[in-house]
Amino acid sequence: MINNFDISEGFGFTFGGVLLQPLIKEFKSDKPSISLVASLCFGISSMFGPITGGLVNKFGLRPICISGSIVAAVGLALSPLSINVPLLILFFGVIGGIGSGLISLPAKIAIGYYFETKRALATGISECGSGVGAIIFPPLATYLLNQYGWKTTLLITAGLCLSCIFFGALMRPLEEKKEAIGVDEKVFSTMS
Repeated sequence: MINNFDISEGFGFTFGGVLLQPLIKEFKSDKPSISLVASLCFGISSMFGPITGGLVNKFGLRPICISGSIVAAVGLALSPLSINVPLLILFFGVIGGIGSGLISLPAKIAIGYYFETKRALATGISECGSGVGAIIFPPLATYLLNQYGWKTTLLITAGLCLSCIFFGALMRPLEEKKEAIGVDEKVFSTMS
């Protein structure tokens, strides 16, 4: 079960091993400055969790995941336009990180909504997907980098992030189950 989080997280693992050296050469910068880009992407993705959780509570899984796909794709698509490291940090690190956070948290929350009896197994299988992404993306990114360069690699990755719209659209809302204990319809409708 590969979920949309695998796309956003799998690409993040390729940054240090595949894109680091071409970006150091392109921006004539040092390793710590370029490494900050990926670090911020992961950090902001995680730190944005409470905000994402509030947005999911207010708007639901589907719209947040879809909007996260768009935000992450825009951040990655703007990254090749960077003329210096601070712009790369803004586009890839900040905007891409926010988008990645908006994708990943709904994917994890969805498991709790859709699975009741086999929730632990579903969570375990879903988490394995991150490993699959970490295995698949480095060779893919290396191939793309060798064939097209780092700018096109980021644009193709933006397209992959945009494909998370499809996965977000699959997060259909579930109908709440009413207890047979005699729940009043009016009370139940005001709770939702």
